[in-house]
Amino acid sequence: MVNLKPFIIALLFLGIGLLFRTAVFADDTATVTATVHTELISVSTSVSSLDYGLIRFGMANDLPNPLSMSNTGNVAENFQIIGSNAVERNDHSKVWVLNSNSGGINVYREAFFNDGVGATPHYFSADSYMSIANNVSPSGNVSLYAMKLEAPSAGSYSGIFDTAIYFRATKAV
Repeated sequence: MVNLKPFIIALLFLGIGLLFRTAVFADDTATVTATVHTELISVSTSVSSLDYGLIRFGMANDLPNPLSMSNTGNVAENFQIIGSNAVERNDHSKVWVLNSNSGGINVYREAFFNDGVGATPHYFSADSYMSIANNVSPSGNVSLYAMKLEAPSAGSYSGIFDTAIYFRATKAV
């Protein structure tokens, strides 16, 4: 004889489930599009390198119209500059220290001019950024009138020295 008890219990649960069945109705929905505009703060320069040429100790060399900077972002920006110590290309133990106040033995200075002939040089350091231009509009350009490098007054190191100049853009407030 076959035990029908489990079959009857299953049918009973199915019947009770059908009796108490409820309909599910979905609520209506609406869509809102949210747009976010990000700030892009970016600067580009017209050249990737500068060559001051051959300079004797205690002498300086100016580069006229060396470069321009462009605001490639989408907000007004401030442009800044900072330098670095110069390192001899083939022997990195030979270093000229960048000092914005005065030159000396193995100490050099570097400056930019953003004005015309006879303008005051703006000597920058390797310690902190210096302002070049403020509130430059998107797609705006700033050209430097000249760059200047003053070689050390004397030095125990000669050769080909490389240094880096960094340009930074910050959001104009």
